[in-house]
Amino acid sequence: MTDSVNLRPVSNDADSEDTGRRELIELMEEPNPLVPRVLDDGNIIHAKTSSETAFNAFRELRTDLMQQANGQNFVCIITSAVPGGGATHVAINLASAIALDRTKTALIVDCNVYRPALHDRLRIEQQPGLTDFLADPDGVSISDIIKPAGIPRVRAIPSGSRPARESEYFGSVNMRLLLHMLGQRYPDRYIIVDAPSMNAAADTRMLAAYADLVCLVVPYGRVTSSRIVDSSRAFDANKFAGVVINREPSVWG
Repeated sequence: MTDSVNLRPVSNDADSEDTGRRELIELMEEPNPLVPRVLDDGNIIHAKTSSETAFNAFRELRTDLMQQANGQNFVCIITSAVPGGGATHVAINLASAIALDRTKTALIVDCNVYRPALHDRLRIEQQPGLTDFLADPDGVSISDIIKPAGIPRVRAIPSGSRPARESEYFGSVNMRLLLHMLGQRYPDRYIIVDAPSMNAAADTRMLAAYADLVCLVVPYGRVTSSRIVDSSRAFDANKFAGVVINREPSVWG
């Protein structure tokens, strides 16, 4: 696992800086918050969510990943075994679960350029977004593509407006530098990457090379055990965090 926090000696000045940063996170403004009814309709957990089962499931997923990351912030790839398997759903709810802690923030990056859905789920503009920055980093800044997600302490980078097959986006130096800068710049921010499904395995493997952890989303009852094994073997065993079963009956009941 890559170190995404620069270690430094503990001092009074460091303690003061950490306290100030936590206070800023707690006061992070959400200009267009999604109301609880909209979050519930979108099956997105929040502090007063209607489904205790889903709420606890995503909090448990958050805790498991943080333990695997040894308490450091991380870049986590969320991919699904099949198209439409629910990676976006899991990515949003994992980010929401992380941000329930008022000392932490989460950033979701929509890398599923073949089937982008993050902008619709969070009701944000799709452009400028990731592909616009990767294609023209001199004309589009990082601050241009990071958008409030409507969820306290969560930000999002939509997929952007460039055609999916216009360029080898994920193998570019710009992609590697973007994830590195996002992880290094904010030591209390967790980066959640909504990646293409395993039918676009080459792209997902390229993204996984930059990540600390990888989660495979498996839609309930739609994937054979052999396919799950084959998909999991596509990743570095030291990064593979496990399988998330999506759409299990009664989770949102």
